[in-house]
Amino acid sequence: EFTYTWNTSGYSPGTHTIRLEVAAQGDNSWSNPSVREASYTLQSSSGLSKPTLISPANGALLPPGTQVTLRWNSVNNAVQYLVEIWGGQYGNNRATPCGWTSNTSCYIGTMRPGNVLWRVKARDSLGNESPWSDEWNFTPQ
Repeated sequence: EFTYTWNTSGYSPGTHTIRLEVAAQGDNSWSNPSVREASYTLQSSSGLSKPTLISPANGALLPPGTQVTLRWNSVNNAVQYLVEIWGGQYGNNRATPCGWTSNTSCYIGTMRPGNVLWRVKARDSLGNESPWSDEWNFTPQ
């Protein structure tokens, strides 16, 4: 076994494949080389910044029956966003109630009482993802 590396500085973001051919040991014959291929995704060097959450405000106490819509600021070069929410009626299960969406909001509706946490990340047209936003919480009562 061996490890190999390569310089990717001259390549554009996206999916690439590297092919390694090794001649037979001892006779250096290329008539039947050992071949290995591996694919990798090169992330954009500029990267996406993490989304900034807007509402509900961090630590907000929501009156009973409040219709909840999660909102965040757009990120330059992002085409989609993913909301992750847990706590409250979700328990320890992390849910993505709106899936990947091009909106900068996600309607949740009325929620049962309990502390809820949420965060958002962005994705660009090449599939590169931002870091997660800060985690905020709110408590429907």
